[in-house]
Amino acid sequence: MNRYVLYLMEKEVAVQYYQSEDKLYRLFQDYERAYKWAKPLLEKQIKYVTTPIPIEDWLLGMEGMFQDQGFRKAVKEDQSLMFKNTDESASLTVTPTYMILETDGDYQKEWIVFDIIKQLSDYIFAINYKKQTFGWLKPLKVYTVL
Repeated sequence: MNRYVLYLMEKEVAVQYYQSEDKLYRLFQDYERAYKWAKPLLEKQIKYVTTPIPIEDWLLGMEGMFQDQGFRKAVKEDQSLMFKNTDESASLTVTPTYMILETDGDYQKEWIVFDIIKQLSDYIFAINYKKQTFGWLKPLKVYTVL
């Protein structure tokens, strides 16, 4: 089972940490592993570098694309959205602060979801804590004056 946590990052932060993604990863990893007393400070830092996910706006764009790929929508009790494919081997949960993609290990299903999500924003940062992998869904275009 693969599990990815996806965050919508502030544009300025994404550009600033281009090619230094390991620092962003460590921030999120520290939050996941933190003691209870340290979590509030790390949570403030995460709120500073991320931006809320506009669920209502994205729903208009995502719902049709997911249905075309065999996913169905469900609203969970906590008002987050969930998209599950027909054989329930992949699901995407969308909350105001992050998204969680869970798959049975089929990389084709992962790429289908990633392709849909990266159409919605250029600044999506994905983390797989179990495999300790991370990166942008869409490579950033950073221009220099040199």
